Amino acid sequence: MGISAEMQDAILIRGEVEVIKHEAATCTCTAERMGEHCVETFRQKIRNVFTSAGKAAIARRLVADETTAMSATGATASRAGIANVIAVGTGAGTPAVSDVAMFTETLRLTVSAPPTGSSFSGNVATIKVFFNSSQANVAMTEAGLFGDITAADAPGSVASPGTMYAHTGLSVTKSSGETMTILWTITVG
Repeated sequence: MGISAEMQDAILIRGEVEVIKHEAATCTCTAERMGEHCVETFRQKIRNVFTSAGKAAIARRLVADETTAMSATGATASRAGIANVIAVGTGAGTPAVSDVAMFTETLRLTVSAPPTGSSFSGNVATIKVFFNSSQANVAMTEAGLFGDITAADAPGSVASPGTMYAHTGLSVTKSSGETMTILWTITVG
């Protein structure tokens, strides 16, 4: 038996998070360079959970329903439905499709404008942030991809937390002697 037409037309959204740590002493790169030409000390790839809220945000964007996204999150029309923040945290729990926030958010960074912070090729979007040696020096247990945010709000912001697109568990400890890049890859289809 072959695959039905309905199954062939199903759109799957898959995400993978890659965490790369670098020696800060050998790294002369900046957020714009995203860890290029640095001595890599650690690399981990993890699958993520794409949330129901994230899927709804994508559906809203398909029909250009920016008003709903804006009223729910406070985003401007130009940012509605756009994944523009990656956050890390130290909370305990198992990421689930029903998640709308991190368990215990520690730090969130705004994604730089393309081409350094986000890009796409075909059906694959890549979103990345760079943590310098003074940021996120903790034992991280989770990461989240957020959208519909106008600025990098304070960790765990209740006023404008944004839409959580994806959530994943981590096991990464970063120190002040390291920098780190988080690369979030979303494949549609």
